[in-house]
Amino acid sequence: LPICTGFLTAAYPDLRVVHVVRDGRAVANSWLQMGWWDGWRGPENWFLGPLPDDLHRQWLASGRSFPVLAALGWRMLMAAFAEARAVHPPGQWLEVRYEDLLAAPRDELARILDFLGLPWTAAFERGLRRYRFHAERSAAYRRELSAAQLAQIEQVIAEPLRQWGYPLLGAHDEEAPPAAVPASGR
Repeated sequence: LPICTGFLTAAYPDLRVVHVVRDGRAVANSWLQMGWWDGWRGPENWFLGPLPDDLHRQWLASGRSFPVLAALGWRMLMAAFAEARAVHPPGQWLEVRYEDLLAAPRDELARILDFLGLPWTAAFERGLRRYRFHAERSAAYRRELSAAQLAQIEQVIAEPLRQWGYPLLGAHDEEAPPAAVPASGR
């Protein structure tokens, strides 16, 4: 998908991209529960292609942990999105954290509509009232992953979690305070 934004921007120079980012721990946890996730067949056979050498070494060092593999997949996607964002025209890429959308849907949706140059209409308001946003699911990984799995996951994605402003839960929290969300869209 990140590569598609370059192709689409070439065809549509005014293209605006809304990139919704989700906590990598939650993504890994979700993938592990999905029957369609093909990581169970190993990184040689999944949709993301082979792991880069450094990530492959990390996966092997984890004992071929599937939670670690899922986290490394998120890390690969985040790197690809960062590359796409870097070559996208300034002012045409907005990043929204999923957790922020769940916590303050009206504020985040207003920000998205503004970015897209769309008005908040009565029809949009009526449509929005039909949906409920469940913020409690955003941290389900804390209950559903074991402490050991969570520690392994955080070890391999600590840097991008910090870059996106997600606080670490493990003992390596003291390494550095969470950074602000990248300035490109927030």
